[in-house]
Amino acid sequence: MNEKKSAIWFALFVLFAINTMNFFDRQILGAVGESVRKEFGLSDSALGALGTAFTLLYAFVGVPLG
Repeated sequence: MNEKKSAIWFALFVLFAINTMNFFDRQILGAVGESVRKEFGLSDSALGALGTAFTLLYAFVGVPLG
């Protein structure tokens, strides 16, 4: 019984870690957006389009892979 309980807690930890990484993956562009804009010489509109493209790609790819 103790092994089963340990496996359940391990699975919960793994799912929590995956969800945390998934959240940070979606938020990273907002955190480093200014650095990306300066590095590649993007305008504010281009940076916004990059964010939109990421969101749309994430949505469309997430449906079949989800």
